[in-house]
Amino acid sequence: MAQSASVNVAIRVSSQKVRLDQTVPVEVIVSNVSEKDAMVLRGKPAFNEAGGLDLVLIDSAGTRTRVPPTRNERTLDSVRAGSRRAVLAPQTSVVVQRRFRIVDVVSKPGRYALIATYASPLPTSDNRSVIDGELEGARGVSVPVALEVTE
Repeated sequence: MAQSASVNVAIRVSSQKVRLDQTVPVEVIVSNVSEKDAMVLRGKPAFNEAGGLDLVLIDSAGTRTRVPPTRNERTLDSVRAGSRRAVLAPQTSVVVQRRFRIVDVVSKPGRYALIATYASPLPTSDNRSVIDGELEGARGVSVPVALEVTE
């Protein structure tokens, strides 16, 4: 089986100061910074279990609250089995956009850190689509982005 890999994960938000009732647009960039190795992404990255992306808000006390996942037609088992196999070539990125209402995640104003993680669902051991020279199981965590939530 191919070896495990890391990817760079970054977050872009249009404003770091948002109202509690506001919908926040977020872009998460998953990048393969390798000079030569391709990264296997199991299906298109998305904000659900099968897509591998997760957003979390962390308050000043360190309490982590997950942004609710999006709906997905694919099952985690089908992704692990290698369906919809995607390859991220060296020195390329994929951008995934998401919008969420702050009030659906937190209930009060304050200072929060937003982080994104990516964990490619691994294929099963009998998956025949693994190709030598491609890296499996890509994982990464973004640098936190500060968000100030106001009334």
